[in-house]
Amino acid sequence: MKSRTSWVLITLTIVLIASFVAYSFLSGESSTASTEDEVLPPKASEIHFGKWRGDVVFTDETQIKVFNLVYVEKGKNSKLDDLVSVSFNGKGLFKVKDFEVAKGDQIENQKRIGNLLVNISPGATEGIETVSEISLFFKEGEPEVHKIGEFTVMVKPNGDNQDIIAEGSYNASYPNTTFNGTFKNNTNKPITIKKLYNPNKAITYKNILLNEKPLDSEIVIDAGDTFTIEADFDLSSQSNRHFFQLVPVFQYLKEGKEHEQFFMETTYGLMGINDEVVENIINSKN
Repeated sequence: MKSRTSWVLITLTIVLIASFVAYSFLSGESSTASTEDEVLPPKASEIHFGKWRGDVVFTDETQIKVFNLVYVEKGKNSKLDDLVSVSFNGKGLFKVKDFEVAKGDQIENQKRIGNLLVNISPGATEGIETVSEISLFFKEGEPEVHKIGEFTVMVKPNGDNQDIIAEGSYNASYPNTTFNGTFKNNTNKPITIKKLYNPNKAITYKNILLNEKPLDSEIVIDAGDTFTIEADFDLSSQSNRHFFQLVPVFQYLKEGKEHEQFFMETTYGLMGINDEVVENIINSKN
């Protein structure tokens, strides 16, 4: 009887030990499976903006201009889906009205090209300032600050007096970097064209021809007459920039007084984006 009782106790002990080991093993498996099945947040995408050397001019307080900021984003998911506001490192000469993210198709290696289109309007009556950074604010997480090159923003209330107007469109080509168009003396007096220039001193027009004659001295345009302009400009000093925006300005005399006529911006480089430009944007720093 005693030996049978001992056998039963030994059997129960073995069963209890086996049950404990089995429970511990299963509990361990359950914990491991739970860790492996956790849904981790997606890796944050990387945003790289193309670098500009551009000018923007407001000649009227009602005007709206656009910063067309080309970007390359790396990553499966786009954090720009959660973009709620943007700002620039200016001093209030202009203000942001609204923005739009135009996402392009995804290309190889989880990269996509897109445009961040930011509409801006004058925030002051006159002035000039240069901005070089954009701040991005998202629904969650910290804001990001990105370099965008340089935009020189000008508010010129007397910059468009319609003394000189464009006859049709004026054309800009890239990468040949030429500018040409037909313009008209829109006054009832002769005017004297002194020069064509771009407010951004880093990029200058050269080989300027007015009515096929070099504009190396003052040329008189009679009242109501049209004239043609052809010019080149040199971007060799801007090798670290991907896109360019120039403001053609005529300096002229009317009745002995000097005036300036600002025209709409001309943009270069947006139509020439290829694989080399994409990689350059990703690797550029400033």
